[in-house]
Amino acid sequence: MSFKIKLLLFLSITALSTSLFFALNGKILFSMLSLTTLTVFEYFLKNQETGWNNKYSKLFHKIIIQNSKEFLLLIKQLLFFIALTSSAATSKTVLILYVFTVFMSQACCLIYKKILVPRVLNNWIKTWKLSSNHKWMNLPLIRHEKNTIIFLTHLELLLYIGFVTALTLGSQFFLYTMLFQSVLLSVVLMSLTAATFIMHQKKEANKENVKKAIDEYNPDIYFFFNGPIDYFYQIEQWVKPLKELKNKILFITKSKKIIEPVLEKTNFPTISLKYHQDMDILQDRSATCIYVNSSIINHHMLKLQNHKHVLLLHGESDKVSSFSPHASYYDYLFVSGKAAIDRYIHNGINIPQNKFRIIGRPQTDCIKITNKQNQIKTLLYAPTWEGETELANYSSVKNMAIPMLNWVNNNQPNVKIIFKPHPLSTDSKKIIDHINSINEKSKIRHEVVLPGSAKNLIDCFNESDLLITDISGVLADFLRSEKPFIVTDPSGLGEDEMTTNNLTTRGGYILDKNISNIEKIFNNIINRNDPLHVTRKENKSYILGEFTGSSTDRFIMEIKTILERNCQTEQGL
Repeated sequence: MSFKIKLLLFLSITALSTSLFFALNGKILFSMLSLTTLTVFEYFLKNQETGWNNKYSKLFHKIIIQNSKEFLLLIKQLLFFIALTSSAATSKTVLILYVFTVFMSQACCLIYKKILVPRVLNNWIKTWKLSSNHKWMNLPLIRHEKNTIIFLTHLELLLYIGFVTALTLGSQFFLYTMLFQSVLLSVVLMSLTAATFIMHQKKEANKENVKKAIDEYNPDIYFFFNGPIDYFYQIEQWVKPLKELKNKILFITKSKKIIEPVLEKTNFPTISLKYHQDMDILQDRSATCIYVNSSIINHHMLKLQNHKHVLLLHGESDKVSSFSPHASYYDYLFVSGKAAIDRYIHNGINIPQNKFRIIGRPQTDCIKITNKQNQIKTLLYAPTWEGETELANYSSVKNMAIPMLNWVNNNQPNVKIIFKPHPLSTDSKKIIDHINSINEKSKIRHEVVLPGSAKNLIDCFNESDLLITDISGVLADFLRSEKPFIVTDPSGLGEDEMTTNNLTTRGGYILDKNISNIEKIFNNIINRNDPLHVTRKENKSYILGEFTGSSTDRFIMEIKTILERNCQTEQGL
C-alpha cells in the first residue's frame, strides 16, 4: 500500500472518530463538519486506482472504497441518530420519524441492489457483451442504484440543516419542517422505486408476448435499422431485392416513428425494440441479420452471436462510410465489385477475404445500357448531401451548383436539367428556387424530382444523357448505363488526386471547384466523341462486378447460401 493511500486512510479514520466523538457529545455541528472532511478524504481515496498492492488493502478497497457512497450514508445515519438521542431537545416523535425515514431510504437501496440490479440491470449488461474479440465494446453498469444513493445523501442533508438550525435558534420548528420534508421525499422515492419495478415486470411480460409472436412467425431474416425517418431511402432501395427472396423477413427498429412507413411500403412484419437489452428476446433463435448502414447502434444486434450478420450498406461509393472499421464485426460483407474490397485494403482496414461476397448492385438491374452517343438532351444533377461532419462533406450544392446550372442554361439552352436533391440535403431549397426562377425565362422546362415522388433515381438515370454528381453511391450506380458523367471537386483536390483516391470517378470528367473547365468537358463529350468511354466501361466491371446473371440473382443466391448454412449449423450437420 502506497504512502499516499496510508495517509488518506489515516486521515479518514481520524475524521470518522472525531465525528463519532462529537456525535456522542451532542455536538452535531462539529460532527457534521468532521463527516464532510471524511467525504473529502474518501473522494481522494476512491480515485486512487493504483497502490492497493496486497490482499488486505485490496479487500478494504473493494468493501469500503468501491461502495463508499453506501458506506458513508450508513455512517451518517448512525451518527445522526446518536446525535439525536444525545440531545435533550429531541422528542420521541422526531426519533420515530427519523427512524422511519432511514427505513424507507435503506429499503429503496435494498430494492435497487438486491432486486432491480440483479434482475434487470445485470441482465442487460450480460446480453450486451459481444464475442471475446470485442470486449472493448462492453458498456459500464447502468448506475440507477448509485443515483439513488446520491439522492438519499442529499435527503439526509435536509435533516442536518434542520437539526443544526434548531439547536442554534432554540426552536424545533426547522427540525420538524426538514424532517417532514425528508419523510415526504422518502415516500416519493419509495413509490418511484416500486413503480420502476412494476413497470419492469410489465415490460418483461410484454417481451414474452413479443417473443412468442416472433417464434410463431419464425422469420429467416432480421432486417435491423436504426435511424430517423429521413434515412428511409436506405431501406427503400433494398425492398425489391428482399421481396424477391420469398423468405420471411422481420423488420426490427429502435424508433417507433419509422414503423408506419415501413409497414406501408414494405409489408414486412415490424417490431420496435427501443433498448439494447430488449434484443435478448432474439437470442435463442438463429437467423440472418442484414444491415443497410454501418451505424454504431448495429452493435445492439451484433451481440447476438448465434446469428449471421450481413452488411449490405446503401450504395457503392468512395465516401469514408464505405470503408468503416466497424465492418470487420460482420460475418459477411456484400459488396458490388472488387473495388470495394480494394478500398478497405488501401485504407488499412484488415478484413478476411472470405467475408466478402461480390453481388453487384441489384438496384441497377433496371438501368438501361446505352451505346455511345454525342447528343445531350437531358442532364441529371444529383448531388449528395452535406454530411454529418466536414470530413464527410462531398456536396457541391453550397458553392458549385448555381454557377454550374447557370452555365448549362446559358450555353446549352436546348438541354433539359433534372435536379434530384438528396433526401438529407439542407441546402437544396435554394437550388430548387433558382431552377424555378430559370424556368420563368427558359424555353425548356427544367424539372425538380423531390424525394418521395413517383419518379425515382433509376427513372432519372434512364431519362438522362449526362450525369453531374459528387462522390457518392449515385456515381457507381450510373456506371451501369455507360453514359458519360461529370464528378464535382468542391474541395479543390485536383483531377489526379480525385481519380487516384476515388475509384468510382475513373472514366468520368472532373469539374474543378471554380467550374472553369466546364466548357472543355462539354466539348469533349459532344464534339470529341467522349474519349473516356472505354475507361468508363472498364471501370464498370471493377466497380459493379463481373458475373453471369443479374445482380438480384446473385444477391438471392448468396443470401440463400447463408440461410442454408445456418440451417445446417442449427441441425448440427
